[in-house]
Amino acid sequence: MLPNTKLIWSQILPRLKWRNERNHKAVNKSRVRINSYIAKFMISNGGLYIRYPEIVQSNVGMFYNDKVHLSQLGNDIFLYRLQQALQVFITSDSKVSPSNVESGPWLYF
Repeated sequence: MLPNTKLIWSQILPRLKWRNERNHKAVNKSRVRINSYIAKFMISNGGLYIRYPEIVQSNVGMFYNDKVHLSQLGNDIFLYRLQQALQVFITSDSKVSPSNVESGPWLYF
């Protein structure tokens, strides 16, 4: 029905705490597995994948004090990566953005 449509998977972001979690390590492991599985599925079926390499649990500055939501910096990086990925997908044949070798113009924490 929509031959020129591309589906895009945007990674499930990490959190320092998931609401009502019982085992943070298990929840995070599931998040990583889901992202990996869906990324492979999307790419092998013509879809696209957006990663957020700067938003990781070790970068606590990316999260508000509630440990759930992104801080202003985390939100800025999220929106930057989203915009960057859409531009990459429109102007190239890349299936993943950013690529594993790309890094941004900011400092890592």
